[in-house]
Amino acid sequence: MANNNLSTEKPEIVLVDDNRDVSDDVPEKAPHARVIDSFHVLGLTDDDVHFYDNYTPEQRKRTMRKVDVRLTPMLAVLYLISHLDRSNIGNTKIEGIDVDLGISGIQWNIVLSLFFVPYILLEVPSNVLLKRFKRPSLYMGILVTTWGVIMTLHGVVQNFGGLLALRMLLGVFEAGFFPGAVYLCTFWYMPRDLASRISWFYCMSALSGAFSGLLAAGIAKMDGVGGYEGWRWIFLIEGIITVALGIMTFFCLVDTPALSEKWLDPDEIRFLELQHFIKQGGRFQDEAKEDKYIWQDLKACVLNWRLWLVAYIQFCQSAMSYGTKFNLPTITRSMGFENTQAQLMTAPPYVAGAISSIVFSQFSDRYYWRMPFVVVPFSCVCVGFSIMLGLRGNFENQIGPSYFAAVIACIGIYPAMPAATSWAANNLAPASRRAVGLALNIALGNMGGIMGSYMFFDSDAPMYNTGFGLSLAFGLSGLLMAFAAEAAYKWGNKKKEAMSEEDIRARYTQDQLLKMGDRSPFFPALPCRRLASSLPKDLLKTPNPTAKSLADTGVWSYISRRRTREQIEADEKKEKTRKKSTKAKPKGDRARVNITNDKFCDDVIDYIAPSLERHVGCDLLDINPGAGVWSKKLNDFLKPRSHILMEPDAELYKPFLDPLLERPGAKLVPESGILWTELTKALGYLEHQVEQPRSSGTEPSRNDTLLVTANLSFYPKRRFRNFDSVAVLVLYQLLTSIRLGSLFQKYGLVRMLLWINDDDKRTFLPRSIQNRKKSALQAEFSCEHLAEIAGKDPASLKVTPEQLKKMYARDQWINIESSRNTLARMKAAGIKEPASHRRMALTDEVMKNHTGTEPLAGKESTHVVRPYLAELDELNRLAAEDKLGAPKSKGNARRAILANQLIRNEREVAIFDELIHEQQELTRLHSSGELTSDEFAAREKAYSERVAALPKNSKADYHLLRDNYLLFRQDPPALLYDRRPWEPLRVEPGDFFPNVETALLDIQPKAMHPLLRNVGSGSSVTGDIFDLIQRSMLSSSLDPVEDTLDKLWPGAREAILENCPSLRDPAKGGLPGTGPSGICSRLLNEQQWMEILDAFMKWPFRPSHAELIGRLGDDLAVSDPLED
Repeated sequence: MANNNLSTEKPEIVLVDDNRDVSDDVPEKAPHARVIDSFHVLGLTDDDVHFYDNYTPEQRKRTMRKVDVRLTPMLAVLYLISHLDRSNIGNTKIEGIDVDLGISGIQWNIVLSLFFVPYILLEVPSNVLLKRFKRPSLYMGILVTTWGVIMTLHGVVQNFGGLLALRMLLGVFEAGFFPGAVYLCTFWYMPRDLASRISWFYCMSALSGAFSGLLAAGIAKMDGVGGYEGWRWIFLIEGIITVALGIMTFFCLVDTPALSEKWLDPDEIRFLELQHFIKQGGRFQDEAKEDKYIWQDLKACVLNWRLWLVAYIQFCQSAMSYGTKFNLPTITRSMGFENTQAQLMTAPPYVAGAISSIVFSQFSDRYYWRMPFVVVPFSCVCVGFSIMLGLRGNFENQIGPSYFAAVIACIGIYPAMPAATSWAANNLAPASRRAVGLALNIALGNMGGIMGSYMFFDSDAPMYNTGFGLSLAFGLSGLLMAFAAEAAYKWGNKKKEAMSEEDIRARYTQDQLLKMGDRSPFFPALPCRRLASSLPKDLLKTPNPTAKSLADTGVWSYISRRRTREQIEADEKKEKTRKKSTKAKPKGDRARVNITNDKFCDDVIDYIAPSLERHVGCDLLDINPGAGVWSKKLNDFLKPRSHILMEPDAELYKPFLDPLLERPGAKLVPESGILWTELTKALGYLEHQVEQPRSSGTEPSRNDTLLVTANLSFYPKRRFRNFDSVAVLVLYQLLTSIRLGSLFQKYGLVRMLLWINDDDKRTFLPRSIQNRKKSALQAEFSCEHLAEIAGKDPASLKVTPEQLKKMYARDQWINIESSRNTLARMKAAGIKEPASHRRMALTDEVMKNHTGTEPLAGKESTHVVRPYLAELDELNRLAAEDKLGAPKSKGNARRAILANQLIRNEREVAIFDELIHEQQELTRLHSSGELTSDEFAAREKAYSERVAALPKNSKADYHLLRDNYLLFRQDPPALLYDRRPWEPLRVEPGDFFPNVETALLDIQPKAMHPLLRNVGSGSSVTGDIFDLIQRSMLSSSLDPVEDTLDKLWPGAREAILENCPSLRDPAKGGLPGTGPSGICSRLLNEQQWMEILDAFMKWPFRPSHAELIGRLGDDLAVSDPLED
């Protein structure tokens, strides 16, 4: 592509050079980012994600409480003493320091301002230096102790020059504390928790004014003791206190989580380190190697114009804060108070400022929104200083209004700093850039301290028009700048959201994304609270009478409190006009999702009617029937001899279920049927069922006289212990019961129809090899079919192409041929598509250009999903019509990027085609015996070398393509998804209340392999032998089988492989080669797993269950059953 196709405008997101020669090696694409706590994270392992997700809320609260007790109070005390030491000079003026040292009016302003010169200049270098200390407490202790010594020396100063030198040295050593404290907090807290924690020690800035006045009033009474003036004792005593606290800092201040093993347990440390890793989007380098990036980070921060907007807010706050702090004692004295009274009267405004700082920051974190908590306080500032200006110096005669103005001004000044500091910290990444950016932001803000030193002049007394006028101007301009920063961050987010994840991954490598930090398209800025972005639209929509009746119960009204402001206001207006009801609101599970659309239930039952006919007259066990719409329709069709409705919220749902309870055989049981112990209670109500005797030599038969249906859909999803949701737990229990012959399977192989949250289905029903983990394999071993009857259709719900790819992440022709096979089965079974609920979009959209009946395998090249093609076609059309503007316009730049991406994809496709054909040819030559063993080994080696030479991500894509192909070509296909008896129906908005995507699964158990029943999970004789073998081999699922057997036990490869002929038989899903050209663990089908297990059990030297645990680790024996 020509250079003139790329935009010369400064990009919002750093672009990879897309003008390189296309013959260059294709760069490795960035892996998919995991979305955790709204952060896009690169570099997390599955084990990390599993640990973080399953760290319970109670554990998190306990951990953060421990951190709060150890970290925040110490920082708060140190910050209090730092502000006492820098601002107590204002109190000494009342006690006569200016007279004793012969300091004139302008010299006094110089003394005040000189502190800020090194304070501002050294904040960034200090944070850079802090990063070199393994223990931050050492560095912070040195700072505090040293400035304490300097403060003590203030008490023996003899002239103006000495005071200037000491003030400058004080600025040098205080410079590093506040940015260092904020940086240390970022290691311990997530962004949404930062403002409230910063506020707890920043409020000490306000309290320091109060303590300073109280201490000064008391210490000044020592005037003349030891021959020293009262102002000297103020410096001496406060300096000695600081030195003592500095020494304590070495021992009491906590460091990073990794260095806190003395007071945190290993799980707490791991959680805190993962939390830090997640919020910065991952890490691309060791901390020790970050020094060379300091100048890059500094440059990035200086060029970050949004950071300057937030810095100006801090500049305004700092100017008003120091201007008030240095001069409030003088102002209170001008109200007519004597020296001691004037000192004491400074305390209440500062206390009010401290309280407001904490209160505003708590709300800022609660709503995860910074802008309003700058605007509202600055509005108070404007009110306060407007009153001061209006009084025109007549403070002594207007003590009430003038003192009120001072209080309201302090209430507005102090909350703005925690909000602005957190705003900056939340929008900077990675950690190295956050350290530099925070220090730079605080340094720029503290320049306001210099301005504050020159705002109030003695010559301006008592009106102080200059000081009050500038304070009012800073309050108003800071308020307007907060609105500007909000708009700027929103605009940046909008530009990032315009890029799809697939497009981002195609353009950037993982390292490039992480080096971008906060400029990465995966890093969302924090402009405002996302009030409703995490909620489905129209969550409480009531399109039918059942939904309306459920809404009228009020059980789900809590959801309205999480809606947009406009929706909340509308609900409040309705509530005011609605007549209050004296009837108590019924209690019920607020998270329950109910099926409410009668027509939808009719369509589902009509769709699967041919397979339901065999259950007519059966016993129907109905768990969580809720409003009973689905239950009534099933009852209409099946006419069951008994219908047991297990409903724990009987009080709420009985009015809905009353018509059903009038039917013969219907019985309401007010008990839950979710957990295993509760499910066993259900067996007591199945009076018509007879247990089938089980022994190792008999196989259970299918039982069509019992049908189990359950609603396991909740909003929000309900977790249980280590399981992602209750639905996953119950599915696991049901699959386990098939193996053990427990629960309903005591009566044979019992069919189940389960409603679950839509995204839970992928755990047991994956549509690609990459999600075929232990849970999916267990479903394959246990079920004749586990099929989706209805569920969310990604195309109809307008999700992104990347989300669509995740659902159908296979070669395109496999998806098409899989759907054709399903349609043929549907036609043979007499299954017709209903009119109101269409089949999933894959058949309609993907197959519209493939209407032939011949298989596509071998007739079309491999397919790489290109979600950008439609956009590229549109840009090409506009370019042909000369509507894209200048060659360097954004449209032409985008067109160049996509065209380059298409070329790279085409090259990748060509390579994949060659490798797939080579793999097929190797298989054919081995089966036909056309090559000698040496010739085959040479061909296999050449193939393996070509695969090994692929870039890392291309290699992963190729293995995904090849393995999906091999799974599908087995007979029958390995994935249960490819054996589905029908194409799922689309769930439409309004089918459920609340309106949450829900899927219906159909589970038909099968007779499991005897070996699996005898030595599988739950066996009391040999232990979970198969479970250990499977977990060990799947822990290296991409490795060749022979390598995973070596890891299992020495000698296992030789003992097992020779007794597993299907591993090398292409007709049975095997591959003839070894190494990269052979079969890997994730490809093994049921027959191959059983051959491996059988060979292992017959091996005379096989290890015992205990020996396997000893070699593989105790964690394999006790980890979660669904661990992948």
